[in-house]
Amino acid sequence: MTNRLKGVTLVETLLYIGLFSVMMLVLLNFMLSTQEAMSRTNIRGELDNSLQFVARHINDSFEKAQSLDQENTTFDTDDGEIQLTFQEGDKTYTLSNNNLLFDGTPIHSSKYSVSKFNIEPVYKGESILIGVRVNITMHSKKEPSFTQDLNLLISLK
Repeated sequence: MTNRLKGVTLVETLLYIGLFSVMMLVLLNFMLSTQEAMSRTNIRGELDNSLQFVARHINDSFEKAQSLDQENTTFDTDDGEIQLTFQEGDKTYTLSNNNLLFDGTPIHSSKYSVSKFNIEPVYKGESILIGVRVNITMHSKKEPSFTQDLNLLISLK
């Protein structure tokens, strides 16, 4: 009588463990790459949403404002200032410590910083101000390489 036991040898077991480990490393690498890509996509989307909110805020303010105070508005610099006159008084857009402020209140998420707030006057002829061109550059604090520009052309009443 011969006793033949069928089973798995030590070499086969080590081979299976090695193959399983390689498959798990590939799967883990794929999952981490996917998670990082999703995180970057979320940051870009939130940056875009924040800039859209800023654009709506500025457009709404210009629609509600009675006039633009040209004397107190700072044109053609990267840290400009817009002074608007409303029925209830004057309000100002300023860039301070990389925050875009409206009447002293930040109008964007603290996750982002604003490095440029440039206001260019648009004239009809030599002296009649008919609008402003607003250029804003916003960066993600978490991913500084994510930068987006906003360019608005706003006509005055």
